[in-house]
Order: sequence, then structure tokens, then C-alpha cells
Amino acid sequence: MRKKSPHPPWAVRHRKPGTELKRISGRYYLYGAASEYDKITKKTKKKSLGILGSITEKDGFIPSPKAVLRESKSKPLAVEQVYAYEYGFSSWLKQRLEQSGIEAALQRHFP
Repeated sequence: MRKKSPHPPWAVRHRKPGTELKRISGRYYLYGAASEYDKITKKTKKKSLGILGSITEKDGFIPSPKAVLRESKSKPLAVEQVYAYEYGFSSWLKQRLEQSGIEAALQRHFP
């Protein structure tokens, strides 16, 4: 037989598998949770994985800034978003090659 949850239905509605609902100072928070086997005691222990967000009756689930940052950090960076601009050294080198006459010699050998 299942135990009745001590939390209100509006808070329990946001709980999903792999999460834990906690009431701290009258506010409800959703944490990630996992179980881990302890070889010494031969029992499983609950392990909290960090805060996911808070839950209010009015607004529902509000993601934690820490959880949002952690999630964005774990996503790979798209290559299309990375830009590298290098003008200073290339411009300086081209000017030096033109002034010394080496550029003309290089263009003769490497058309």
C-alpha cells in the first residue's frame, strides 16, 4: 500500500521519477535524486544531485538559475557559433612582405 504524500497535490504534480520534493522553511523545492549502493552496509543510500528549482502554488515550477547554468554547461557548443577574427598579425606580415619585395618573389614561385 502506498503512503499518502505529506506534500500538497499542487507540489506533487511537478515531481517526476529521479527527483525528490523537499519542504524547507515552508517553501517547496525540487531536487535531483539517485540511489547508490553502499558495499559496507550492503544497503542503498539516497544521494541528492542538486537543486532543480522551486515550486509555488501560483507559478508552478520555477527553474533554479544554478540548474539552468549546469544544464547549459553540459550541452556541446555549436561550431557555427564560434568565430575567430585575426587581422592584426596577417596585415602586419603582408605589409612587411610587400615592403621587402619578398611577396613578389613568392608570387613568382607560388602562383
